[in-house]
Amino acid sequence: GGKVRITFDDTIEAGTDFVLTVRYGGNPRPIRTAWGEIGWEETESGALVASQPNGAPSWFPCDDTPSEKATYDIRVTADNPFTVISNGTLVSKKAQNSTTTWHYKVDSPMATYLATIQVGEYTKFKLGRNTTAWAPAHLRARVEEEFKQQQEMLDFYESVFGEYPFPDYQVVITDDELEIPLEAQGLSIFGSNHIAGDHRFERLIAHELAHQWFGNAVGISEWKDIWLNEGFACYCEWLWVEHLGTSTAHEVARSHYLVLSRKGQDLTLADPGTRDMFDDRVYKRGAITIHALRRLLGDEAFFAAVRNYLHDARHSTVVPDDFIGHVEAAATRAGIAPEELAELLDVWLNQKPLPKFPA
Repeated sequence: GGKVRITFDDTIEAGTDFVLTVRYGGNPRPIRTAWGEIGWEETESGALVASQPNGAPSWFPCDDTPSEKATYDIRVTADNPFTVISNGTLVSKKAQNSTTTWHYKVDSPMATYLATIQVGEYTKFKLGRNTTAWAPAHLRARVEEEFKQQQEMLDFYESVFGEYPFPDYQVVITDDELEIPLEAQGLSIFGSNHIAGDHRFERLIAHELAHQWFGNAVGISEWKDIWLNEGFACYCEWLWVEHLGTSTAHEVARSHYLVLSRKGQDLTLADPGTRDMFDDRVYKRGAITIHALRRLLGDEAFFAAVRNYLHDARHSTVVPDDFIGHVEAAATRAGIAPEELAELLDVWLNQKPLPKFPA
């Protein structure tokens, strides 16, 4: 039934440290879920893992909830000339006859759904100081054009949110077409269809990078709070546009608000449920909620609160009250009445009708 049940010979007292080894085998394959088939997938030339939200058991036994972060040691043996890319730092690469074993270590606690393996015929090339791309050699020119601002984007986010939380940032571009890009810890996965070479998918590049702060370094404890991950990542798309000077976050938020106003008003952001967890309304309403807080607090107080939140929760998991606590403290320092903040949060998070646009 998808569970491992263990009976110990002797009682293990509460608080005791122990090591449990689970040996397992088989052929990994996607898991059928409410969101379609997810987890381990074969590609045209290799394999990839895209586990969000509950596909990790497709390839290893685990307590597959976002609150259960752990460090990882990952070894994968693949036929030559395949390259294996995974989370963390490459410790060693040992060739033996026709195969090579790749060993990665993940020292920063990681949620199960963010663990990934990418197997394919990839070429590695630098995008900047601490950013790297892996892609089939024939896609290199398009990748370098599409991701040429990757380092600037990372540096901008560091200036806004604080130091990048992992050793480096990698993007993997598979030869296959993917429905959507997906974040993993320390890297993101894109399909060949996302690199047109004309920057039409730049917002997705900004979105996936932002998840390294929002969702990966600071993770949610329960999936019902996914607006914290996706709302911030979506808002970071708008901040990047604002940074470039092509528009303002306020203008982008207003355009998305108008789209939301024409959609169904039957979703509660604080707990959208399984069916609507990945609904675009969660992403955009979550982002506008964050924008509403920025408008209420002002830039200095708002961004200070976000930085403090990320600093205090770095490499751990949170509930919305952890973020809201920092917002409340900033509001108090700014002389904003508690009732005003509480009302804003209530109408955006707990009520279904779309509130007025934050003026």
